[in-house]
Amino acid sequence: MLLIQTYYYFIKNQIKSINHLIWFYIFGIGLYSLTFAYIVSPPRGVDEIAHFFRALQVSQGNFTPTYYKYNSLGGELDAKMTYYVSTMFTNGHRMTYDEKQNFINGLNQLSQNKTTKEIFSSSASYSPVMYIPSATGLFFAKLFHGNVDTRYFAGRLGNVICYVLLLSVIILVLPVGKYSTLILLSTPTSLQMVGSYNADTFANLIVILFVASCLRCQEITTQSDSYQWKITICILAILLGLLKITYCFLSLFSLLVPIYLFKNKKNPFLFYFCVILLSIIPAYIWNKLYPFDPGLFFHQQNDPSFAIHILLIHPLHVLYLIFHTLNLEFYNWYLEIYGRFCNQSLFNISDLSINFLIILFLSILLDKKKNFSYFTPLLCFIISIGYTLIVFLAFYINFSPIVSNTILGLQGRYFIIAIIPITLSLFYVLPQKLAYEKLLPIILVLNFLCLTHVIMKAFLIITN
Repeated sequence: MLLIQTYYYFIKNQIKSINHLIWFYIFGIGLYSLTFAYIVSPPRGVDEIAHFFRALQVSQGNFTPTYYKYNSLGGELDAKMTYYVSTMFTNGHRMTYDEKQNFINGLNQLSQNKTTKEIFSSSASYSPVMYIPSATGLFFAKLFHGNVDTRYFAGRLGNVICYVLLLSVIILVLPVGKYSTLILLSTPTSLQMVGSYNADTFANLIVILFVASCLRCQEITTQSDSYQWKITICILAILLGLLKITYCFLSLFSLLVPIYLFKNKKNPFLFYFCVILLSIIPAYIWNKLYPFDPGLFFHQQNDPSFAIHILLIHPLHVLYLIFHTLNLEFYNWYLEIYGRFCNQSLFNISDLSINFLIILFLSILLDKKKNFSYFTPLLCFIISIGYTLIVFLAFYINFSPIVSNTILGLQGRYFIIAIIPITLSLFYVLPQKLAYEKLLPIILVLNFLCLTHVIMKAFLIITN
């Protein structure tokens, strides 16, 4: 409640200071996400089917998964919904008239309260916090007796609404880099994921809200005004730990909260320690109870224990793998951020993706800068690079077979939350004389036009 109260009073005072075009932009990308939610057949979004099962489980009030044979995870789920989703996933695009009739008859024969056992270990170990938006949509659709396709769409709609609201709050809270952050959080791939059950975009928004809140504290001048913000940062730190264990490292952004907002010299260090601890403890408890073990359910030929041994004995070999993977995959990851739809990538958008990069550069260059500082940009840069390294190591240990000469499983979108703090750090080192804020609305319009072009291509592929 305090979290909502803090942002409510702040938003009330700040909302008039934001350019109206930003709100039109957010409304426009919200419509694009809503269109994706409507036209992408279930469950063909990016990694959507496993996320759907977990969201459905949470919507039923089952916040913890069930252990089954061989340490696999899952639960008893609504039989109608699982039958609907599984059938649509298998042959939803290719059903003949007779198959459609059999499908409808099969749905009608299932009672409303019947459940079935489902194994979805890849997402069952995720915390229920990640699925609050989609689970809320599913819950209310069932409460009002919606049919299966209405309920499925309602879960996607919950993600879209949450995205628009959280993105709006982030833009209001950020003291710098509103335009560049908005551009990075609204790539075409992100918008398609928002219109699905994939929970990664929601998790990313919580991280950026945490960073924005820490930066906002630098704008506060009195200790009394900072109290609610410090409590809010502590609450968000708990959410970081529950979202993904790698996010615990990002709790170090709490070091951005200035020392002068505390009564004595010991208090700031106690605060930083508490924030980091509040992130680590829930992450440790949850992952101890429900460990994320990709090798078990993806059948990767990897050995985490041996991978850790190699990391400790031959760190230079692992470092070579990281740079080799970067060298091979960097361009594909970059394109993937702008053109991955329904588990396939549009690699004919390289020219447009360069336009996105130019627009991002101009949005940073022309925006208002802060007073020159060493500490804030250096800390943002170090934490972002450290987080990137942790992501590489996590995928090396958990996803990559020992014989592999690259680190497997990585995608470009995983690095967005490392890129944004780095772009924010530039606002503290670039000179103010380069800023020309009157051009920023034009930059935003250009970005929206590029988005529209890519998304229209995606719509044509999805609907054909």
